[in-house]
Amino acid sequence: MAVCRGGAASVALVYRLTRRIASREAALLAAATIGVSFLHVRDSHFATNDVLMVTLVVAAVLQAVRYLDRPSAGNLFIAGALAGAAAGAKYNGAIATASVAVALVVVTTVRQRRPALLVYGGAVCAVGTFVGFAASNPAVLLAPRHVLNGFLQASALDRAAFCCQSSRAVPLQMADATVLGIGACAVLAAIWGVVVALRTRPRA
Repeated sequence: MAVCRGGAASVALVYRLTRRIASREAALLAAATIGVSFLHVRDSHFATNDVLMVTLVVAAVLQAVRYLDRPSAGNLFIAGALAGAAAGAKYNGAIATASVAVALVVVTTVRQRRPALLVYGGAVCAVGTFVGFAASNPAVLLAPRHVLNGFLQASALDRAAFCCQSSRAVPLQMADATVLGIGACAVLAAIWGVVVALRTRPRA
């Protein structure tokens, strides 16, 4: 039930995230796209942890944007905790930490021009990430050796599966999976959005 609710919540989160950086129409389109995405709907139906991971990743990115708007240790800690929770739901969710790290670097070195705060912010983010990871994956505290062995075994299987693929076939398979997962319309909309963003970006 929690995963199904998370799948529904992700639609609202995508709307709020897009609305902070784009128009209302773009936010509605983004929310509608994820709401009818084949993989998202299917995995929500089967209650897989992928859906919970995606929801937490979007929440982490949204919180990172909030930190950009209102820099504070509390907002940074929450962003790190959400990124850690995403990684705890599924290890792939650790990619959310990249958005938090970028936000931290922008705030401390570009806007405030106080690189010394980068170390303090990094510590706050690291603590939040660990708290979030442990909250969504308590086994890391209860049975750390088991978690480590499972992670190493999964990594080994992934490397073996990748090595068995043709170097030319892998990109094609990833492209096919992307189109199948989110739909051709969403792929075209994403490409169109990138083109529009590049054409309308401020020029020096």
